[in-house]
Amino acid sequence: MKTIKAFTQVLALCSLFLILFSCKKEELPEFKLVRQTIAEGEVVDSLLSNITFVYSQPITLLDASKIRLTECSVESEVAGATLRMEISGLRGESQYTLTIGKGALEDRNGQQLEDFSVTFNTSGEREIIIQLATQKALGTASLPALKQYKFLRDNYGLKTLSATMSYVSFNTNEAQWVHKHTGKWPAMNCFDFIHLGENYANYYNLDDFQDWYDNNGMVLAMWHWRVPVSEGNSAKEFYKQNNNFNVANATVAGTWENDFLEQDILKLIEVLQQFKDRNIPIIWRPFHEAAGGWFWWGAGTGEDFVKLWRWMFQKLVVESKLNNLIWVWTTERNDDSWFPGDDYVDIIGRDIYNENSGSQLTAQFAEIQRKYPNRIVALSECGSVATIPTQWMAGARWMYFMPWYDAGRTSSVVSNEFNSTNHQHADITWWNAAFGNRYVLTRDDLPSWK
Repeated sequence: MKTIKAFTQVLALCSLFLILFSCKKEELPEFKLVRQTIAEGEVVDSLLSNITFVYSQPITLLDASKIRLTECSVESEVAGATLRMEISGLRGESQYTLTIGKGALEDRNGQQLEDFSVTFNTSGEREIIIQLATQKALGTASLPALKQYKFLRDNYGLKTLSATMSYVSFNTNEAQWVHKHTGKWPAMNCFDFIHLGENYANYYNLDDFQDWYDNNGMVLAMWHWRVPVSEGNSAKEFYKQNNNFNVANATVAGTWENDFLEQDILKLIEVLQQFKDRNIPIIWRPFHEAAGGWFWWGAGTGEDFVKLWRWMFQKLVVESKLNNLIWVWTTERNDDSWFPGDDYVDIIGRDIYNENSGSQLTAQFAEIQRKYPNRIVALSECGSVATIPTQWMAGARWMYFMPWYDAGRTSSVVSNEFNSTNHQHADITWWNAAFGNRYVLTRDDLPSWK
């Protein structure tokens, strides 16, 4: 009997131990803030558009209204352990407090953090000149062009516009490819006058671009200007290599180089006039990548180039009264002497390829901003670069970005290749990463320009 009684007591003690053990509260992993992109007392640019907090484990957004920023708008979203806040309304030389109240977030175990706040300051507002180069020259500019430039100025640093490059010359093939695979139209489409004057190229049918503009799209244009490789030669080329076209003579009356340019630019004016007559503004980027030295217009000195740029400006704006142009100059590294001048440029562009480092892209963006603080800065061409979110988070807030076309992908919109999501310069994964952010604007996000 004693043995049974003792066994019963041991069994009871074990049961009690099991009950107590099972009731012991499980220790939860620590929930805390581990990284933030803004620090207490930090001085930031008034164009700051987003702030990110990273926590020790995945989070859920319970109540976005408990995330507040002094006198500013905040839109919050979470992904995994990251809280991302898109902000607008910052002003220069001001102090702000960002507050994340208790109940705004919780971790997967239902844990919440106490109220948290960080106070920071903004530097002086950067002045962006609104007066267009054409307006300075003529005293006026077309209303749609002014509306577009004001829209760019107002959104610079807060939003970025998506853009596509035509397949070779005068079409929307790349834009159609992006739309087919993402369901979204890029905000801008660029075409090239590369085949202007050739019998096989029709630059006089503007139906595609009228439709694009009527749907609030913005129009970009450039020119791989093909010139005779030597006097009297029917062969034309835009590259400097094996080309005897002397850029120093391009603006000198009486030279064969100037005679050709004077005649050829009349064809350009004729087409641009049609855009003006339809009240369609063009963001115009001639003589790109000049200081790189691979095109004929970059084969001389910076002085030669500036004369050439101003010669074109005189022909298009002053003489032909084309007041619907917004002028973009594409800068290379160490090309200060190639800048055409404040009165001839509205936007500064940079063309970048094969750069996957967000910090390196941001370094180039910041370098251009330092040199031209009163100008909007754009990623005027790109290919095989870091995703737009990576660039944006690193601080490269280009006004717009434009991957180059893939000839093997978009030469025909009814080809088998057109159905593929691969791309030489920016595949659909890259585009989806861009379109997944509210600061990337599509055509549907733009206002009417009429």
